[in-house]
Amino acid sequence: MLVYTNIHKIFFCLYLLPISVLFSQKIMKYDGVIHSDSVILKYYLEFEINNNKITGFSVTEKGNTHETKNEIQGIYDKKNKTLNIQELSILETRSSESESNFCYLKLLLEETGKNALVGSFTGYFSNDSICANGYVNLIKSQKLEKVEKIIKKNQEKVITTKEQIVLKKDDKISINCYKRDIIIQVWDSKKEDGDRINLIINNDIILENYEVTHKKKTINIKLTKGKNIIQVIATSVGKKNPNTVGIEIITPKYIHPFITKLKLNESADIKINLK
Repeated sequence: MLVYTNIHKIFFCLYLLPISVLFSQKIMKYDGVIHSDSVILKYYLEFEINNNKITGFSVTEKGNTHETKNEIQGIYDKKNKTLNIQELSILETRSSESESNFCYLKLLLEETGKNALVGSFTGYFSNDSICANGYVNLIKSQKLEKVEKIIKKNQEKVITTKEQIVLKKDDKISINCYKRDIIIQVWDSKKEDGDRINLIINNDIILENYEVTHKKKTINIKLTKGKNIIQVIATSVGKKNPNTVGIEIITPKYIHPFITKLKLNESADIKINLK
């Protein structure tokens, strides 16, 4: 599926079902919202599941001048209860814009509660350059009136981006969070030159000697009650010192941006207090 972009980008995505009905193989219909910066859009998905494969279509901005219907495909991971979705092609569109102004989305979604899915997305132009990043909230179509309330609420209260913090040797930064589910994104925030990191969360190695690129790596994390420690270790500074890895910790209310400034084998900690 696609996202239209101009001076202010219009993003386009798709919908998915609760895991409890994934194997029913009947047509499922979902409505929801997509968030990117201050843009919030309502969207629709219709699809079915066969042998863990998702096929169908989504519609963005239904009834408006840029209404677009897109083919989507995806895979359901039963073990991790995640859905990976990719937009493939435009089936129909009212937009007169050229195809170069459309942005294909890749989404990672996870079941939350009985009727909802939440997750993140990254959008790519046809030349594979990144055009969008954001968050997705999905709900059954039968609960559309609740979706409209979500839209109104989020229009009044937009996710706030905090000031970027530079992570230096032995830094210990602390932030608070009030929801268990968060998203962490890592990428090379400067020139791609081979920077690598270990990312350790509560003593579990999440990324080991991972080489970052301009493409953001998205990780969904469930916090434990109380103190959660995220440790970043520079395992390579690439061709040019220091190690400069971009890190975003995304909570329902805030985006916490960080950038490392570490020499080889230096580390820094981020403590997340789950209230």
